[in-house]
Formats: sequence, C-alpha cells, structure tokens
Amino acid sequence: MATGVSPGVGKSTLMTSLARTLRESGAIVDLFTEEQLFTRPDYARMAAGFRSRSFPTYEIFLTTYAAHISQLRTAGSWGLFDWNCAGMAGDLPWARENPAAVVDLVRAVRELAQGMAPIVLCLDAPIELAVRRAVAERGRDWVTKYAKIAADNGVGQAEPIDMIIRYLRAEDQARVDLETLESAGWETAKLDATGSAADVLSRARAVLHV
Repeated sequence: MATGVSPGVGKSTLMTSLARTLRESGAIVDLFTEEQLFTRPDYARMAAGFRSRSFPTYEIFLTTYAAHISQLRTAGSWGLFDWNCAGMAGDLPWARENPAAVVDLVRAVRELAQGMAPIVLCLDAPIELAVRRAVAERGRDWVTKYAKIAADNGVGQAEPIDMIIRYLRAEDQARVDLETLESAGWETAKLDATGSAADVLSRARAVLHV
C-alpha cells in the first residue's frame, strides 16, 4: 500500500511502474488504483457507502479486504494499492468519533495479510512540490475541486493553489495515516519522492528486493 504528503507526490506513478516491473519479471500483479474502488464488483458495498454518503462501516471494510486478500493468496499475486487502508477510513464520521476503531481495522487488515510481507511505502516530498505536480498532471478542474474543499474547511481566501497547500499542511493526513499504520504494526518505508519517477521506482525496488 502507499501513502504520501499530498496528491501529486507520485503514489499512482510509482505503483503503476512497480506493476510493470513485476509483470516483466513474470510475477502476477493486482494493481488497485483508488479510482477502481467504484468499479470493482467485489468492492461494491464499499462504493455504495461512499456514493450514498452513509459511508462503509467497519464490518464492510473488513469483510471486503478479507475477500480481496484471500483472492491474492489463492492467485499467488502481488497486491499493489496506490492508497492505504488507514487513509481510506480515517476521515469518516465513525472513525473521527472513535480513532481506536481505525487502528483496530488497520491491525486486522495487516493480520489478514500475515505472511504476505505487507508494507506501506510512504512517499515524502515538500507539499508545495507535490501540489504543483498535481496541478500540472490534473489541470484546473482538480484545482477548483480542492480549493473548494480547502474553503469548506475554513481556509481563508487566497490564490487557489496556496489555499490547497495551506489546507493539506493543516490536515497533515499523511502523518496521521502513518501513525495509525505504525501503531497497528505495519512495516513502513519512507521514500524520497523529490526526484524523478525512475529514482523513486529504484528506491522502492530496493526496499522490496525486486
């Protein structure tokens, strides 16, 4: 799984490159991007919860992850996620009311993957750099969307990109996710994401010994 300081830090790029590298070596790989949460049949209950704004419960998360991990085991497959189980649940209403439940969920997911060398790759770079990468890759619609989120969360009026940077810095979601994952016993590895995509891939391969 992956986490990072901000959209644009390179999680999707890294996981796509890792999937290609592993497949070229003959491995079976299941690459799961965050967008696929709404298209995979086995994640339909989770997707329905997000769409309806009723949000997936602890039980829906856990049973969905359990089925997916079982499929990975059966296929002898790598599972690569450009997101992580702490970040996916951590900002939901029930999780904010009871942070300990998120730690329990994340610990349970790690235990489900016991023996599969579960690890979280943590991409680190200045937030300003990651946001400007996101702007270059995703365009003005992305800026408009995230600037509105920033405004809705109390960030004062400024240039949209500055609002996004201030919001992400205040939220500090990557730190929260990392603390949750580590407290639940996940192995984590920090990767410097300031360099090229090839540099980040090389660092990840060294961590994963592939």
